[in-house]
Amino acid sequence: RSVLLFVGLTFFGDRASMAGRTINALIKIDGRGYSDREFQKLGHASREIAKGLGMREYFSAVGAPSFNQKEEQESEEKFFINRMVIRSIAEEYGIFPSEEDTSKYIREMPAFQGQDGKFNEDGYRNFISFHIGRLGASEEDVRELVRDAIATHKLMEVVGSGLPSDRSYVSLNQAVSQQQVS
Repeated sequence: RSVLLFVGLTFFGDRASMAGRTINALIKIDGRGYSDREFQKLGHASREIAKGLGMREYFSAVGAPSFNQKEEQESEEKFFINRMVIRSIAEEYGIFPSEEDTSKYIREMPAFQGQDGKFNEDGYRNFISFHIGRLGASEEDVRELVRDAIATHKLMEVVGSGLPSDRSYVSLNQAVSQQQVS
């Protein structure tokens, strides 16, 4: 797997210092290009949603658990790249979580449990209405993130089940560990 990063400008810095400037970035992962807008949606916004939902297991799987300011941008890039690489490998393995599995996962998330331990529809709706809107995200973006978390978990089960590894896993492992970004 090759991961290439092309930045239209040679300006790097924190988000605050980039205010008012447009950076046209294209990240190419496994032959597919992603625009800066896609990076923001599938990287930054999704990472913020995952943090808000306490999806620590998923963070650990995609290798971007850092929550400190200094490593924030690097962690966002790592989250995005690993998410896209893992998504591609899951597709190769034929792992496509169903809508039923997605809904069940959401209903069982601690972030949406009421004091009685049952799914709190109002809490879920409040999260959808108020938390993700500021990120430019939608309920479908949350469901997509959850599908990726389910697929990642299933992929880890397949890889960890003792089946002989194939080139896909070796490539995934290399791409994730080496993160060849240029």
